[in-house]
Amino acid sequence: MQLVQVNNSFETFTSSASGAIATHIWEVSRRAKLRSLIMSRSSSAPTLEGIEVEHLPPSPERVPGWREWRGRLIRRFTGWREAEQRSHARNVARALRRRGLTRSCLLLHNDPEMAVYLRAECPEARIVHHFHNPVIVKEVFRRRFSASVNAVTAVSEYVADEVRRLYGTKSVRVVYNGVDLERFKPAPRKNTQRITFNFLGRTGIEKAPDILLRAALKLALEGLPLRVQLIGSNHWGRWEADAYQSQLANLCEEVVRAGGEVCATGHLSREQVPEQLRNADVHVLPSRWEEPCALSLLEGMSSGLPVVATRTGGTPEILGQDGLLFSKDSVVELCSHLRKLLVDEPFRLALGARARRRAQLFTWERCLEGFMEVLA
Repeated sequence: MQLVQVNNSFETFTSSASGAIATHIWEVSRRAKLRSLIMSRSSSAPTLEGIEVEHLPPSPERVPGWREWRGRLIRRFTGWREAEQRSHARNVARALRRRGLTRSCLLLHNDPEMAVYLRAECPEARIVHHFHNPVIVKEVFRRRFSASVNAVTAVSEYVADEVRRLYGTKSVRVVYNGVDLERFKPAPRKNTQRITFNFLGRTGIEKAPDILLRAALKLALEGLPLRVQLIGSNHWGRWEADAYQSQLANLCEEVVRAGGEVCATGHLSREQVPEQLRNADVHVLPSRWEEPCALSLLEGMSSGLPVVATRTGGTPEILGQDGLLFSKDSVVELCSHLRKLLVDEPFRLALGARARRRAQLFTWERCLEGFMEVLA
């Protein structure tokens, strides 16, 4: 059996300029024992290695003029979210026909419109659609979605419930994201004067690193020795100035003036992240948005770090009873948890050990097994 994974229409498959979906596809594919092929938009950035990839033409740059007006008309009258999405679907269908794969098992990622389109183009394919978050599409695609797929999966019960509500699809199987337990593992116990609070992810407003910095500022003003480590940038593989990034920079300066330390690494490659995580003592996921099944959450847990996270999306079901939860935007609640972890070393170490044991339930091997059962 040949497994063809079709990357999301809006993503590339690179080691430095792609998001969590590309990482998910790569981790699952390199563990698969059957022949696996990835179809994805091409990019100038280096491709993730070890997997056969069909590079499809990139979308033309959107510039003012007739092409932009044409895109607006396509979105309005066809229901596609973007005109480029439709052209990408056509490229996928052409590649499947050229390779003789129109009867293969197709695993699609966060692309309901692609599922509807490929069902018409490849009526004999087995199509499984995997939701990484609750994607909202136009009615013309939503009402045809359930009849276009053989199976539907989702990264968490939270996402599965939202998909059932949005699409009327009763059967949605949960296939959780995974983590590499060998790469993300605890560091040897170390004596340190300052406890390091870690943030990992895009430094966008929806991920709310400002909440961690505000909490750190309050604790630093209390005279508690701490360090904040910010891993990530506001765009995949690059940093771009905006008002929120200026706000974060000002907060970092305030923390330092109050006696704390701040280390902002910027974007790191996947190879660099595990070692950087081992420099931390506490992992914080302060997201404002409904996290479906955050890779950064699982990676912090697997690294043996006690986790403090917002009570949003799929995070409570992933973390279970082995971490601390707080309400989004609540600096007071976060401060309370962090203060406890700062002053109570036995509690901090015990919670980190529990997080590591919990992470062992979420491996990429288990994720692959879930897909194999559905694909069969």
